[in-house]
Amino acid sequence: MKRTTLTVLLLFCCSLSFGQMPKWFGKDLRLPNYTHHILVEYELGKGKLLKDSANRIILDSVVRFMKENPGLIIQVENNSDSRASTTSSSNISQYRAQRIVDTLIKLGIAPPRLVAKGWGPTRPLIKQSIIDAMKTQEEKEAAYAVNRRTEIRILSTNYGHETFNWNDTVFYVGSKRKINVEWDLDYSGLRRTSLDTIKPVIEFMKKNPTIKIEVANHTDPQGSESHDQRLSEMRSLCIATYIISEGIDSLRVTPKGYGFSRPLPGCSKEEIDAMKTKQEKDSAYQKDRRTEIVIIAK
Repeated sequence: MKRTTLTVLLLFCCSLSFGQMPKWFGKDLRLPNYTHHILVEYELGKGKLLKDSANRIILDSVVRFMKENPGLIIQVENNSDSRASTTSSSNISQYRAQRIVDTLIKLGIAPPRLVAKGWGPTRPLIKQSIIDAMKTQEEKEAAYAVNRRTEIRILSTNYGHETFNWNDTVFYVGSKRKINVEWDLDYSGLRRTSLDTIKPVIEFMKKNPTIKIEVANHTDPQGSESHDQRLSEMRSLCIATYIISEGIDSLRVTPKGYGFSRPLPGCSKEEIDAMKTKQEKDSAYQKDRRTEIVIIAK
């Protein structure tokens, strides 16, 4: 691989992190799951942050960002390269993510707004097979450096208002409420017994005529990505269609299937695969399988 090719590749990978959050301090930043790459440095082979002015400036900017956006909950994610064992890398990356969280707490951010997550080498921007094909050690080291990164991911924009109740009188865009709709295996048709679960949604919409909602359906990661994506889309559409059939304007109801692209914290495919018992895995799968009503306008 020529050096110019590597340079383009590195720029492309970096743009994935920076491009998803166009304005670090932008007032229009309100959507979950955006990520931002922060250039913090650690002691070599250890979890401790270097005590230098550059790290402090970066972490101060995160604190300022959190204070300017008091509704945000973030996940601090650390990723390692693949040269050490997966277990060792995962332990170090979790420790590093936690050190940043601990520092942010000391600088005044409330602990419930912060989650530490070490991914180890499981989420590389440049795959090991591509690195192995590089001709020079310099190219390989540059690629490993791209994979070693710390990112800030927005988990929620509604700290303190993550969920809502049917009888609330004040609402926040992005607030959610889970409804317990049950499905037959690999089937998108509503069971008759599930209709009673959806009736409170209809009553809520009639009581609050300006509210618009998203019907969000999520699957667990046991099936193929394309199959589960299609299944969740059909299930969310089925619920939305029933709500509309009961007299709710279709412009107020948006069906959205996410497949298994948005697992709950602690329930990603990588985390479930690492669980030791079937009971743990089944519990995590059950958490991921969910239907949520999300307020998207009020």
